[in-house]
Amino acid sequence: MKISTLTLIFGIFFTVYAQDFTFGTKQKLGNGVNTIYEESNPIVSADGNTLYFARFYYPQNTGGEKAGADIWVSTKKEGEWSMAKLLPSPVNNVFENIPFGISEDGKRLYVSNIYLKNGKMKPGLSVSEKLTDSTWSIPKEVVFHGGFKVDDAQLLSYNVSHDEKNILIARYASKPADYEDVFISHPQGNTWSHPTKFNDIINSTNIETLPCFVDDSTFVFASNINKNSEELDMYITKRVHGHVHRTTKPEKLAINTSNFEGGFTTDYHSNGYFASCEDANSRSDIYILSAQRSFNWIHFEVFDSQTKKKMTHAELFVSSNGARIISTNIHKTKKIKIAATTPEYTFTVLEKGYLQSNFSVKNTSSDTTILVFLDKVEVGKKLKLKYIYFESKKSELLKESENELSVLLRFMTENPTVKIKIEGHTDNVGTHEDNIALSENRVKSVIKYLEDNKIDVSRIKFEGYGETKPLASNDTEDGRSQNRRVEFLILQK
Repeated sequence: MKISTLTLIFGIFFTVYAQDFTFGTKQKLGNGVNTIYEESNPIVSADGNTLYFARFYYPQNTGGEKAGADIWVSTKKEGEWSMAKLLPSPVNNVFENIPFGISEDGKRLYVSNIYLKNGKMKPGLSVSEKLTDSTWSIPKEVVFHGGFKVDDAQLLSYNVSHDEKNILIARYASKPADYEDVFISHPQGNTWSHPTKFNDIINSTNIETLPCFVDDSTFVFASNINKNSEELDMYITKRVHGHVHRTTKPEKLAINTSNFEGGFTTDYHSNGYFASCEDANSRSDIYILSAQRSFNWIHFEVFDSQTKKKMTHAELFVSSNGARIISTNIHKTKKIKIAATTPEYTFTVLEKGYLQSNFSVKNTSSDTTILVFLDKVEVGKKLKLKYIYFESKKSELLKESENELSVLLRFMTENPTVKIKIEGHTDNVGTHEDNIALSENRVKSVIKYLEDNKIDVSRIKFEGYGETKPLASNDTEDGRSQNRRVEFLILQK
């Protein structure tokens, strides 16, 4: 399927609410992953094909069965998980090694503790770079701005989002008020921001631990909220839009039992993996939980149409029924989340020095990757303003035109030397004289919008062509709809 300079390929994600997920029945993974020993802390890759997890007190661990945990890895082939392999040194050593995150491209693995030059460890978080398919670099410390006191910690758990924009932290501290609460940190240059605590909606006076991202704003954590025992259940919550540390009220997951559940992790297909005990006397194993979600991901990549070079400063504008939903830098965001129930979204991609690309996507029933190719501003180039709407047989702009008009304004503002000619067209309904007047008045409405927003109208010429330049046959409604349009032509760049 091709839309102008746009190609749709299979692929993507947005920002959701806890109720956007409906979880299915849990299923225990096979013998390639689970043993009679304890498996916990699963971390799944974004594509869902690689699973890292901690195996505790296992005879084949680097330090043997008395040395705590090592990181093991299994890969999925034809729907089956392979026999797990021990991640090699230097990531695993004789101390406790636990995975806490894997980057979107699978090249950076976040692991427990800080690896000291003397071969020892101290509490904290480190990251290892993948060198080859089977080797990893010595993990380097993840530095938190202003420090983060962990010397008195008896337990630390982390979770790094696939896009590496957030780290969730649970710290067991000596003070009762901080008895194990959830914190969050963000990239800050070459370090990470000082972790700050979420509000009291999720942080109680009891235990909150093992926080894990479901997506960029939704996460699961284990807690004994409103309980006097140390029995933990899993809850799901979402950060409130525009408030980094505020969350929605946690909802208890239906998969909880009277035994332990924790360490939830998801891939980009919304398959969840977590650790659970079958009964009070058993050790934890890894389970999969398929989730149905009420949204789909859309991933964007933008290129110069001539050089095919990837562009890193393009802005994305998303609207539905003409109303702006979001505007964002594509290079920073990379993917957005859209409701699967919304029949149509309109997207506009804009970069300085280029003509915008505007298109709509209907009935998105799966994750999608969109490649957008932008044309440079050149004299003689013409662009149809697809989403400008008027009252029937009138020149008054409809509210649904708001997003398209604001993008045109942005184009004229960011390209101050550009001069354009705005052209209006109609179908063949009505007299020639009326159609000429209507097309001209509609163009004048667009120019007035630009003038009202401080654009020098000396940069703009205009003409109404009425029905004289049709794009399609006027014998059908679809053809007439295509002919009713506003375009602009580059006169000077």
